[in-house]
Amino acid sequence: MRPNAALMPRNSMQQGVRWILPALVLALVALLFSARPALAQSGGKNGDHSLVNSFQSIWGPVEVHLIFGDANGKQQDYNLVDAPPDVLAMLTPQLRNEAKFPLLNPKIRYFDGQWLQNRDTICKEVEADVTHALLGTTGNGEHIYDVSCRPFKYGFMTAYVVPSAASYFIQYDKASGAQVIPIGGYPTTKVKQLQIELSVPFNVVPFTQTSSCTCHSANAFCNKDPDFTMAFSVSFNVLANSTELGSWKFGPRPQMAVEYYVGKDALAMKNAKGFEKNVADLESKLEQQFASLVVSLAATGDLSIVTVIYDIFYDLVKYGVGGLLEAVCDSNLFPAVDAATSGEFNTTTIAKMANQASAGFKTLLIAVDTANNVGFTKLDIVEGGANHALQFRLTYPPPTKPKIYNATVSANKGIHLTPPSIGTGGQQLKPGVPFLVNGSNFALAYTNALSISWDGGVAKASKSNVQWGPKGGTMKDVTVTGTFNPTPIQPATAYQFRVQTCDSITCSAWSDWLETKTESAGASTVKLWLDNKTGQPIGTAALGPRGGFVIKATIPAGTAAGTHTLNAANTGNTPEASAQVTVAAAGMPGTTGAPGSGIGATSTATIAVMNTTTHTAVKPPINLMISSTIRLRGDGFAPGTAVTVHLDTPTGPQLGTATPAKNGIFLGNFTIPYFPTGGSHTLVAVQGTIQASEAVTLMSQPK
Repeated sequence: MRPNAALMPRNSMQQGVRWILPALVLALVALLFSARPALAQSGGKNGDHSLVNSFQSIWGPVEVHLIFGDANGKQQDYNLVDAPPDVLAMLTPQLRNEAKFPLLNPKIRYFDGQWLQNRDTICKEVEADVTHALLGTTGNGEHIYDVSCRPFKYGFMTAYVVPSAASYFIQYDKASGAQVIPIGGYPTTKVKQLQIELSVPFNVVPFTQTSSCTCHSANAFCNKDPDFTMAFSVSFNVLANSTELGSWKFGPRPQMAVEYYVGKDALAMKNAKGFEKNVADLESKLEQQFASLVVSLAATGDLSIVTVIYDIFYDLVKYGVGGLLEAVCDSNLFPAVDAATSGEFNTTTIAKMANQASAGFKTLLIAVDTANNVGFTKLDIVEGGANHALQFRLTYPPPTKPKIYNATVSANKGIHLTPPSIGTGGQQLKPGVPFLVNGSNFALAYTNALSISWDGGVAKASKSNVQWGPKGGTMKDVTVTGTFNPTPIQPATAYQFRVQTCDSITCSAWSDWLETKTESAGASTVKLWLDNKTGQPIGTAALGPRGGFVIKATIPAGTAAGTHTLNAANTGNTPEASAQVTVAAAGMPGTTGAPGSGIGATSTATIAVMNTTTHTAVKPPINLMISSTIRLRGDGFAPGTAVTVHLDTPTGPQLGTATPAKNGIFLGNFTIPYFPTGGSHTLVAVQGTIQASEAVTLMSQPK
């Protein structure tokens, strides 16, 4: 086993007596008289005396506690083995199984149970080792006889927390599973470490040793062979590394190791009867303490146990029976016996106990790790309760207060990141002739539809409780598993909502009340009108699922020729989007410009650069790339006669031709020629005396 500083000291108190009781045992015994942890003052594991926290001796069982607030907000603290079935049903299978494991049996102290099962075997192993070691101790044929062993009834369990311990654990590659030898060797890093130790002192081995100057039975010429009493201790330590320095995290494969020791505490050349009586008195005192669950004897004012322990130590010092004869006739006997019984005894049972304890705690740590899957995200390891239990406390953090909102309203606000817009297929319209209007990015209507959602609450909600109803009216209670879509609801009505989220463990607090209102009927319909004539719609259509629409509209007969404003809205009479259009005179596809004027000044023919995605006219300013192809629409031209498109003037560079249909409209692709530099230009469409133009800006292609 790797050397453990708490188990290694050796001290000589007096000639003929070797007192080698480990410092840890002394500290554990000292805890019987004080309610304050004292082990931190006695030195720690791994040679780090300043960073060791320790609990009092753990007299009681090992426990797992579940701490959480119930659905009513009341704090609960359940011992896993005593938890009711409905609480157990919330947990992982590993935790439910652990509730039945002997390690958590509340009626036993786990290490004491292990010691009870194995102490007689360990005693026999120590007897055999001592007998073998003392055969022919002085080389004169002396031998040992009347060897026996009396194990101590109780063990002292202690928990250590080392916040920053050196890690000696083997590391493995996660992918291949092969061992990784760290650069620079071990130790590799600092870890937060839990150490749980069982120490059993005052195990008594009495025996008689022959010598060259004594006899098996006393007579007139020879004293009796001297009696010896040896006390030995049994200790083992289970170590577990946390994967984090700031908190307890053991993971699905806990890093664990064991240490163990069986060795002599003291030796006296004295009959064991008095010593065994004092040990029995100590056991009786401890048994009374366990039975009454007293925190410590100091709390009751009864410190008689201190006297008992000091009597035991003093008994070891008062060695020697039979006077000077024994001391003089064989002065080498005691040192020889002392040397022969030094070191660790050859017992395999202590290793078995240590590995059993480690396996039990490993199963426990794995189960505790799964608690995170059901929301118990915090683990504390403490000594607690009147029974001095070692407690693994799993805490479910208080859920946050949910924040509730109307998801429908949020969705509409998101669409308004891009303003609503409308466009026509061309800029010149004729009275009485239908035309198409495209719209996009209008706010979605939600008349008679609300979608209530929320953030926060419990981490993994399995259900949510919702209270809702009309403002000032009767509230309803419903349970849902996701977003809540209330039905039935009325238009133009204010409603109130609040929510509480729950999982298998607990529920959050109720959210604040949310007040939201449905819109009035008709908000899902978009209408079009010219100029300020809101009472004379020229077309309507239902709003599409993404805030878009296509309306077939008609300019009323008698509308004056010239420029007008086309307006659209889906709520009220305030325009949400507008576009400029030109209305041609009735019965006239176009008019001739003044002779010699270049471009017809009074021409009602128009051309427009088209957006090939929305199929609407691009609004000025219009930017075009040099050497690019554009889509151009013309309105108000004579049917069947080709229209030529030029750049800048009616006789400038030709971009292409197109032939209007029967309605005087053409639609064609035209290519902008290469220019060394961009700038302001004009597209000019010519059909005899009919001309139309559109101002554009030419831009160089990006490099």
